[in-house]
Amino acid sequence: MPEEPERRNLGQRALDAERQRRARQRETQYQPGDPVHPVHGGPPDWYRALPNRSTLRWLLVVFFGIVVLTIVRSGHSHPPSLATNCTKPGLALSTSSTKQSGNVRWSATGPAHEEVVLAVGVQGFKANQVPNRLRAIPDAGRTPSGVQQASPLARFTSGCRLSGEFSADVVPGHYQVRLFRVTTVGSSLSATPVASRPLTVK
Repeated sequence: MPEEPERRNLGQRALDAERQRRARQRETQYQPGDPVHPVHGGPPDWYRALPNRSTLRWLLVVFFGIVVLTIVRSGHSHPPSLATNCTKPGLALSTSSTKQSGNVRWSATGPAHEEVVLAVGVQGFKANQVPNRLRAIPDAGRTPSGVQQASPLARFTSGCRLSGEFSADVVPGHYQVRLFRVTTVGSSLSATPVASRPLTVK
């Protein structure tokens, strides 16, 4: 019969070891306030399916990293700085060099409510056969298909400012981005360059 107490002692030690293991596991996985299954006291099934704390920490790090990156990028989307001048027109670009189809932000200043248009690789405009239309005159060495209108016809605000963004949809090369003042005489339009900035498209 001496084997019976020894067997019970071994069983008790195994049970104690299992209880200690479960206790350590609970200390590692649970903190005050964690949900507990109403029947067996362990975590409910939905809680078991959640990522562990280490994974959650990494997910939070990635999430906040994305938020910070988004904020930084949005900060770079502001128009370039340009001093306001309600008398003399001016133009500023966000960059002097961009890849083909790259976005370029611009700022312009000039007399309030004056109509202007922005163009790339255009030295001037001439009257079109259609009333109230202008036809671009490309810079020397360029064809009409190799230049672009970079903004719609727009007016300076009462604060003498205007800004926008365009995609450099021209072939690689060196260009002048010009701001044209547009005036109306009867049924005809005329455009005069009033400011320009260089732009290299790679």
